[in-house]
Amino acid sequence: MASFTLERAQVFPDGTTVKAYAVSNWPDGNPSGAPRGASAAEGTVSGGVVTFSGLTQGVGYTATAEVSGVRRYIGFLIPAAASGSTSTGRIYEPKAIGDFQELIAAESSRASVVADPLGQKGQVFKLETRNGDVSPLTPTENPRCQLHTPGLLTVNEGAEADLYFRFGFMLPAGTPAIVGGKFFQLMEIFGQPFEGSPPFSMGATKEGTEEFLFWQRNATYEADIPWEDSEVLKRGYWYDFTVRYFAASSARGGRLEMWKAGTQQTFFKPGFSYNPKGHAETQLLLMSTVDASNNKGGNSLYIGNYRAKNTTGMEATPIITYYTPPRFGLTRESVEG
Repeated sequence: MASFTLERAQVFPDGTTVKAYAVSNWPDGNPSGAPRGASAAEGTVSGGVVTFSGLTQGVGYTATAEVSGVRRYIGFLIPAAASGSTSTGRIYEPKAIGDFQELIAAESSRASVVADPLGQKGQVFKLETRNGDVSPLTPTENPRCQLHTPGLLTVNEGAEADLYFRFGFMLPAGTPAIVGGKFFQLMEIFGQPFEGSPPFSMGATKEGTEEFLFWQRNATYEADIPWEDSEVLKRGYWYDFTVRYFAASSARGGRLEMWKAGTQQTFFKPGFSYNPKGHAETQLLLMSTVDASNNKGGNSLYIGNYRAKNTTGMEATPIITYYTPPRFGLTRESVEG
């Protein structure tokens, strides 16, 4: 058994009694409404800190309490190797396939934990798609292999605590060229009811003869592209991103910031965005991070490649992407340290 301390848990004011429930208490892993079943532990917040004892290693939990009549949530994971007391602002870092909420793939063998082929990142996730990895083997007519976290990204009304997450990916040497007009997605934040496209996602595209990473929003914002990388997409190179995220349905309440390899990025930079509404350049993107596409519970981070079927050059070739274990935390330092 293990104990876990949430530091800087400003979602819950001092004096609040907070209970921890296993993620499995919510059938779909996405916390919403009142919890089901009995709590695994409880604690009282003091100085922005709350400790839970008697928790099980390798299990994901959701800390929850009502504040001014509104239920709030923070998800966290007890690592499988944890023992004694764990005290951290980092709340989730999966090390194994089973630490994720779900693998979406044609076969379980499409996802594995391997040594970084570049020798830089230790153990990483290897995810593979093939042209035939489509419905009914996967949910749609386009191939995918994705891992998704529990619904850690939740709307906490009235709270001023943001969540930070970090992810890294690498396309190995020999990955076929991206084809213009064919989607190639690498990351998204999404949740129930999964209506249409998520509020934002990251993918790769081709413009002329060059390939770039880009970040696109959904129809709520006319499918604009607030960010496109200023550098050409590389093979055999690790990309590392940190995102500050606050879930809200209000355009003035939701917010996002992003760092690439430690450097803060600018949204709607002229020449590196598609900006039909003429938004001003900014490093703090105010937007509805929750809309009709994903407003029925906690949202999850999806990593993996999800791409158009029959993309020229990719039909007969397994497409592989590598990912570092994603990290979630209550501070930027907790996910970058």
